[in-house]
Amino acid sequence: MSTMSPGRKYSSAGTRRVRLLTDQKGFSVAYAFVSSVKAAPPRDAEVKDLEKARVEAAAGAPRPSSDASLVGWWRLDEKTGATASDSTRNRNHGALRNGPAWAAGKLGGALQLDGADDHVRIPDSPSINTIGAQMTVAVWIERQADQSDYRLVVSRRTLSHRKHHRQPLSADESDRLARVLRVLLLAEETFQSPDKALAWLRRQNRALQGSVPLELLDTGGGARAVETVLGRLAHGVYA
Repeated sequence: MSTMSPGRKYSSAGTRRVRLLTDQKGFSVAYAFVSSVKAAPPRDAEVKDLEKARVEAAAGAPRPSSDASLVGWWRLDEKTGATASDSTRNRNHGALRNGPAWAAGKLGGALQLDGADDHVRIPDSPSINTIGAQMTVAVWIERQADQSDYRLVVSRRTLSHRKHHRQPLSADESDRLARVLRVLLLAEETFQSPDKALAWLRRQNRALQGSVPLELLDTGGGARAVETVLGRLAHGVYA
């Protein structure tokens, strides 16, 4: 049974004492809920969510993000284990595949990938499946010195400026990053090999009028042309 008793209102902030009194024998208090905005007791579902958050906080688990628009937020702060935990309420936890290594990141932890087949696999879920054509991807990436494909997302000078001022990617840069990731995953699925996928993306292609697929990903139209060719390859049409 939940009850809500109106309490005294205070005009200033500060520490207050709350005394619970009862004339019933064998009476116990399961929880006390103090709020300055709610006019009714919390529902059972709310209490369960609060208790779950309390238990997870005591165990050292990160608190879920309060941003309802986020489908997934992977902090990569675990430091050990084979799971990348999603800090949203959607629980889209990822499984580390092929041995990515935990490392120090820009903010907290990070994952070090070998550029070949290391990845994090996120399973299908109702929240993942609601993602449409429009989405935003934000990520901190530190590329190795011998990997120059970052220029597809941002120039070296701009990247240096972003890192110096600790600025996130812009909306356009996030769009380019999303295109590169989408095409890269499609190529890996088509060729069943990260190495073969990268080799194909970096090689001139006659089906694209001699253009290098990777260099076309700077625009949405170019990315769609590359995806069309990959689709033909997946269906057995030579390109």
